[in-house]
Amino acid sequence: MKKMRFLLLACIMFLLSGCVVAAYDITINENGAGQFFLTVTRVESDDETDWESSIGEIPNAIIEDITLEKNGKTYIGKRISASFSSIEELNEIFLSLSDDSGDSDEQIGKDDTIKIEAKREGNKVFITSSADPETYEQNQMFLELIDLNFNLKVAGTTTVHNATTVENDTYTWDYSTILREGINFEYSIESNDSTGLNDSTNTNDTTTGPNYLILGTIGAIAITIVALSIACISTVISSKKK
Repeated sequence: MKKMRFLLLACIMFLLSGCVVAAYDITINENGAGQFFLTVTRVESDDETDWESSIGEIPNAIIEDITLEKNGKTYIGKRISASFSSIEELNEIFLSLSDDSGDSDEQIGKDDTIKIEAKREGNKVFITSSADPETYEQNQMFLELIDLNFNLKVAGTTTVHNATTVENDTYTWDYSTILREGINFEYSIESNDSTGLNDSTNTNDTTTGPNYLILGTIGAIAITIVALSIACISTVISSKKK
């Protein structure tokens, strides 16, 4: 089976002729799960390129045919979607897009696909890719014709980013920025540990409150019994002396 990279390599070839619109759209929830979408379309033509045979490497991916209108042209292509339950699974998707194992006879030149990495360290998440200044320098005249964007939306606090634009909490890198600077994004996820501790403390307080009340009541009764016993003994002793 062909690797996903061949689709992207083909996209780059079409992009250089200004005939393709492509986008990554990724949403990451607070728990690290989310949705991945890759949309690749080209100007409608008689070309019978087998797109679907090149996009079968993402686990559990759903592939849809799409048609859209842009700048007075009709674009046709594929929309690939996949769910992931963790940052590690998102990284597996990224790896599947740049996997250079096998099918070497099908590869067109070197593997120029965007290699993206997602990793989590504690409550921090990093989304990165390396810059490719050589490709950027060689293709500057074509970059305005390339409509390729990487869009990322996360539930957390962004601490570092070099996105081209930010709108409605969505960070977008265009192809020029990706080549020139790479993707450098870092955000932190709010930890629920403190909340759990507070809940535990509150629960314990609720539990221990009645316990202290019961112990206090028992203690008061015990003291009363001891006092009465002493009073009785004193009365008995007094009566015997008389």
